[in-house]
Amino acid sequence: MLLENCYSHILHNSVKYARCELTIDVEQVLLSIYSHFSRSAKQQSVLLFDQVKAIIDTQNTTTTNNCNDDEEDDDNEHSTTYKIVRIDQL
Repeated sequence: MLLENCYSHILHNSVKYARCELTIDVEQVLLSIYSHFSRSAKQQSVLLFDQVKAIIDTQNTTTTNNCNDDEEDDDNEHSTTYKIVRIDQL
């Protein structure tokens, strides 16, 4: 591996040399995945749903504070806890 001053160059050279060793055509695999999801609105929604589900899993429950910024309020009577729910869970 050729050593460069920049991590981007190191990564680029690593990928360039690793690509020669792969037995699959990476570009063709990526194009196949793209065409699979671009043909159908249902497949696009599945892909989008998986991305949204990953975000929801990381932010499952969120607490917001509805108090004014001017006032210091130590009690929790103004805070609201909500959970994000998909429409099919209603």
